[in-house]
Amino acid sequence: MMTLMFSLLVLAGPAADGDEIDHLALAALLMRDGHAERAQIELAKVNPKGEEVDRFQLWLLKGIASLRLKQPQSALVFLSRALEVKEDPQVHLLRAQAGAQLKRWDVVVEALDGAGSLSFRDPKLLIMRGTALLKLKRFGEAYALTERQLQHHPAAIGLVTIQVQALIGLQLYNSAAERALSMVTRAELTPRDGLRLVDSLRRAKRLDQALRCVEALTMRFPDDREVALLHARLLLKAKRVQAAANRLERAAWVDPSLASDAAELFRRAGNWTRARAWNARIQDPATKLNQRLGLLVSAERFDEVMALRHRLQRLGLGNDDKVRYALAFSAFRTGAFDQVDSLLEGIMSESVFEQAIELRRAASRCQVDPAGCL
Repeated sequence: MMTLMFSLLVLAGPAADGDEIDHLALAALLMRDGHAERAQIELAKVNPKGEEVDRFQLWLLKGIASLRLKQPQSALVFLSRALEVKEDPQVHLLRAQAGAQLKRWDVVVEALDGAGSLSFRDPKLLIMRGTALLKLKRFGEAYALTERQLQHHPAAIGLVTIQVQALIGLQLYNSAAERALSMVTRAELTPRDGLRLVDSLRRAKRLDQALRCVEALTMRFPDDREVALLHARLLLKAKRVQAAANRLERAAWVDPSLASDAAELFRRAGNWTRARAWNARIQDPATKLNQRLGLLVSAERFDEVMALRHRLQRLGLGNDDKVRYALAFSAFRTGAFDQVDSLLEGIMSESVFEQAIELRRAASRCQVDPAGCL
């Protein structure tokens, strides 16, 4: 789009008076060199009603400067004024860009229509049109656009993503999944492209189809972190916790930063051996110890929780409200009722505070009658 902008910048002619600055010509030079703010200052000095002023050039430069400075509403106004002076398909394309920045999808489609055949030559402009049609819920038109244009631009993966989303919008879920699956083997497909396809199915709540697609994507990109995370997320959503843990474990062998996530999924699956093994691989000491605390509490190994107390304090975790409550609860469960109150001191978090009150009450009762609590 920057090439398009600069192709429209035509320098104004020299000033009649050699001592007079031609602000329009100077603004064009500034725009060419990437100084949009300085160009705006020069353009503000130009009188649009002046007899010698090239009004098309003036409004065009103002529109381009506004686009460069992320002022799309002003850009729309100035570019529309330029079109009132002279019809130009490239100016319509600039209006489409301003509409996209504003998320004014009706303006995007109208502007691309105004650009005529020029808007169908570049796959990026086709994707812009398709995206706008999807946002306007004109799914049939979006599908027809992609079906027609993929014949001319078969490598435009973005068009396929739009086609899948259009099929979902038309509630043709199986066709959408089949189209997405057909793309996974394409050489030009990147992991990001594949993730967008899967995510379209996920957001449409077509879990089975999304899983089929992400499984195929996993075969294609087995070591990609984001593919692994989305695959595990979908398996969790399908309540296949052990499968999700296994998937993340494979990824964690390649990317050690996923060790904590793998340990957490194994904990959820009730596989304490694997959870502890992956917890031991976590490189950050605070993260490792904090998660180990959670693992021990879940496994009801309260004596070991209490043994971590001094290490938690050394690493600065002892002041965390959830850690305080975990230690107090472990003291309660091991019969150290007299320690519960001091361990709960300082808890401020609303979500933990009410639990702490109940635990204090229980500890007080048990101090009176320890035998009745054990």
